[in-house]
Amino acid sequence: MKILIAWELGANFGHLLRQLPIARNLRARGHDVLFVVKDVALARQTLDADDISFVQAPVPRVKKKPDREISSFADILVTHGFDEEDALHSLVLAWQHLYRLHATDVVVIEHAPGAMLAARLSGIPTANVSMGFDLPPPASPYPCFRPWLGLPPSVFLQTEASILSNINALCTAQRRPHFSKLFEFMASDAELLCTLPEIDHYRERIDGRYVGPLFTTDAGLSVEWPTGYAKHVLVYVRCPVRTTDTRIFNATRAFFLKRFSDFFKETQP
Repeated sequence: MKILIAWELGANFGHLLRQLPIARNLRARGHDVLFVVKDVALARQTLDADDISFVQAPVPRVKKKPDREISSFADILVTHGFDEEDALHSLVLAWQHLYRLHATDVVVIEHAPGAMLAARLSGIPTANVSMGFDLPPPASPYPCFRPWLGLPPSVFLQTEASILSNINALCTAQRRPHFSKLFEFMASDAELLCTLPEIDHYRERIDGRYVGPLFTTDAGLSVEWPTGYAKHVLVYVRCPVRTTDTRIFNATRAFFLKRFSDFFKETQP
């Protein structure tokens, strides 16, 4: 079978590293695997050692700056042009051309809503392998992942209605059945959550198929834990903004040091 692994949104190595062990196992079983990736430079660094082929993914023509904080999966879709009919139609058509060009039998979805919609409209089976955030539970509206903002459901429903209208216009153009709710277009034949229920981004999820994190390589530094403490805490922090203003770094450092100091005082034997 020809299996296409689609990565469309997001950044950094996590998207590729999560799919690499899947690709290795598929190839070991005799399947032909092709990555379609957002970032070809990262793909070269990640996939070259395994001699796995990759090509550039279609790029959304429109990338909007939101007029408020992004608070749901629908908001993410808006920032990538899903509320612009021509931009959405062009993106989906590009994915469909790729599927036909590579005679695709199955699409594995990695944060790739455009690829997902294209596969649904093309009748191609899909498997969504996700760390959870980019695969929200089926709900209308989608759950808010910034509940402290206090936004009413009507705000999200309005956003979803705009996106759904464009998706259904595309369904009409391709003579496919309409979707009644936005979440329906993301429904796949298999959904695997590469996380744990305790750290799922969406507490509202019911009956999720959790398979736990997928690890690709054993890299990095060995951790030498200090002795004399009842609990260990490993924190991964990536600065989202490049800046020369050291005040941001110092403030973040002070915050974590204070919290960890209090934590370890409470857990000393």
